Amino acid sequence: MRMRDLADEMRAAARRLRQPQIDRLFALGVTGATLARIWFDVPPIGIAPARGESDGLYSPDQGPLHVIQPLHSGGVLVDLVAWRSDAPTRTWLRTGAGWALGEHELCDFSACTGAPLLHASPLDWLRAGGRGAVILDWTAPEIARLRNHGRIRCRSRALAAMLRDAIAATVRMPDIIEEENDDATQLS
Repeated sequence: MRMRDLADEMRAAARRLRQPQIDRLFALGVTGATLARIWFDVPPIGIAPARGESDGLYSPDQGPLHVIQPLHSGGVLVDLVAWRSDAPTRTWLRTGAGWALGEHELCDFSACTGAPLLHASPLDWLRAGGRGAVILDWTAPEIARLRNHGRIRCRSRALAAMLRDAIAATVRMPDIIEEENDDATQLS
């Protein structure tokens, strides 16, 4: 899927957003100031029908309404995430190219002045003013880079355990083969 297609999908989702849905977000602790601050190249939030699939992706234009948010990597729109306000920790990606909401706060080590903050859901991220990050794909290869942080703050004990497990899963040990070489012992 082309980036332009993603941007068009995001704009279409934003056009579907109505006042009752905005009021629901406000009731859940999201502020208008946050939505204005996180506006980048496409609207920061929208509503669209979506059906989550078992592969972690969603099919658009089918199923119940979901909140849709853009994911950026290196300042470029790379994916969309869908979630519902009644279950904000359950998310689906549109293409699978993205892995974290607020990725720059996890991966831009030069700009990191303290320990990055990790949230459990896109709703928690919005409630925090769009600051911090949310890991949406716990199997993404980028998880390995998180070892380079001296410290990462997690909003819950369960989230911290998930992060520990995900980082530990990225450590790959080579096959270490023990071979005795009788010639090497005879050299001394």
